[in-house]
Amino acid sequence: MSCGKGTRKYKEGYDHCRWKKTFQKFIKTIKERDYTDFAFKDLFISLLKKSNNFYGVGLLSVYDVAADISKRHNIKIGKVFIIGGGPKRAVKLLDIKLMKVRYDNVLLSYTTKKDIISAFKKSRYNIDKNMLKNRDCDDFESYLCNWQKNI
Repeated sequence: MSCGKGTRKYKEGYDHCRWKKTFQKFIKTIKERDYTDFAFKDLFISLLKKSNNFYGVGLLSVYDVAADISKRHNIKIGKVFIIGGGPKRAVKLLDIKLMKVRYDNVLLSYTTKKDIISAFKKSRYNIDKNMLKNRDCDDFESYLCNWQKNI
């Protein structure tokens, strides 16, 4: 699932970055094979440190790239990270209380799939039935991003 459309590698990261040429330079430095045995946290921190050399590549774009690599290499993302404006609005609409985790020097907000499903059940909003069986945390992040656009 994607907040953006299309099939380009790192499409969401590209779409979420205002500095397109800088983003393209950033992704040229990424060798995915270097990350095949990483945990998501370590992958994200590594990419975040790499992005420090590219002014204009933000946290959301880095998350999107890490999530994209994770999907291709079956790296589990154990939390539903709430980074962009769409997911932030969605959790506010659903009255979900966020938790925090520190990855290196960055404090990230997150929730769980269970909390999202529970919030939908308690709310006046409906969740797509396919999401009830979904096990992918990044799909939940993208779902929230897209869902809130229609509210």
